[in-house]
Amino acid sequence: MISKTPWFEAAADRRHRGQPWVLATVLSTQGSAPRNSGTKMVIDARSSADTLGGGQLEFLVIARARELISDGRERQLLEHFPLSSRAGQCCGGSVTVLLECFAGAELQLHIFGAGHVARALLPVLAPLEWQLHCIDNRAELLEDDLDGRVHNHFLTDPVAHISRMNPGAFVLILTQDHALDYRLLSALLDRDDCAYLGMIGSRTKAQRFRRRLAGDGFIQGQVDKFYSPVGLSEVPGKKPAEVAISIAAQLLAEKHRLTASEEQKSTGINWKTLRESLNSNLTASGNSTKVRKRETS
Repeated sequence: MISKTPWFEAAADRRHRGQPWVLATVLSTQGSAPRNSGTKMVIDARSSADTLGGGQLEFLVIARARELISDGRERQLLEHFPLSSRAGQCCGGSVTVLLECFAGAELQLHIFGAGHVARALLPVLAPLEWQLHCIDNRAELLEDDLDGRVHNHFLTDPVAHISRMNPGAFVLILTQDHALDYRLLSALLDRDDCAYLGMIGSRTKAQRFRRRLAGDGFIQGQVDKFYSPVGLSEVPGKKPAEVAISIAAQLLAEKHRLTASEEQKSTGINWKTLRESLNSNLTASGNSTKVRKRETS
């Protein structure tokens, strides 16, 4: 979908929504070109706003931008487009475009329930670069969006929001209704793709819910996938502000744990593969010395 929204408004909107997006800027032109240097457009995974002049050039820029978005990393690169050979346009000039990819929010948090704890928690989390969603069936509790930093969702049945969530989201169940809590928890465990799932309540409530889940056919591995009581046990207190701080600390700890785990996966060294490769290279060069795995204590 192409929008006529000015690029600067579209950029502010994508940043507000926490979506990954690309800012494309014409840096220089030679010969005949659709638009002048400094022209900009915004591109996300499904739509674009403003224009670099339309035609095949814009099609190529959008396609390249979406490749960067799918890669999931923040980066900048220059792309050169000869309009006749690469874009198939007869004007004969060339355009150099700067593509700046912004990865969007580093984490999505969906909070079901906009009561006292949620209202204490959201201002604590708002300064973070997270995409925050608050869902409730009480419209009067969803009036404050903290200057646009929180996406409020009024739904008569909050369970309907679960199908709209992206995989890998963080989720908190903080409603006032135990029956709704169980419906939410069941649907989220059945979906089975939350990076973090926490539910407010006492240990007695958590134990009863776990027994009920087992009786409803959930296997132990699923039953063990949610935190309840939610928050760090080392941070006691029952006041909304105290509970909110405890939850925020647990969210941050879990977020950093997952980040460290992903970094370890992407940078870890496979010593067996490395040793075999080195031994193969040494054998090929006529050196029979074997490389042994370093012993660790």
